[in-house]
Amino acid sequence: MTQYKPSISTFFRAALLAAVFSFSSAVAEEIPEDMLVLDYSKCMQGCLSKAGQTSCEVLCGCSVSRFRSNLDLAAYNELLSQMNRDQVTPENRKFLDETALLCVAELDLLVEESLIEVPALTELPPPGEEGGLY
Repeated sequence: MTQYKPSISTFFRAALLAAVFSFSSAVAEEIPEDMLVLDYSKCMQGCLSKAGQTSCEVLCGCSVSRFRSNLDLAAYNELLSQMNRDQVTPENRKFLDETALLCVAELDLLVEESLIEVPALTELPPPGEEGGLY
């Protein structure tokens, strides 16, 4: 009876398959919903001093949705950390800029389709006053 002796290539293939399997099964951790709710709340607080309720709901909802769909927990935490230090990397700056552009475009589309109304600039308080633009 001949004893089977696995070759090195067999061990390598097994190790490679194990590595690929462990890599593919390691799912990135999603951002917890309570963190996204807090982010939405903070966004609304900052936005409402410059825009109306409906516009802020669209903009903040869109932003949080982009965070949920494009970032895992580690990337989200790193982004928040960079923003708190005011040292956002070019890659994250690009993501934030794209998010802002996409969310404003979503708001513009809703306004164009008359699904929401945005007050005219003359209806807003003057700059510097509560609710003004600056």
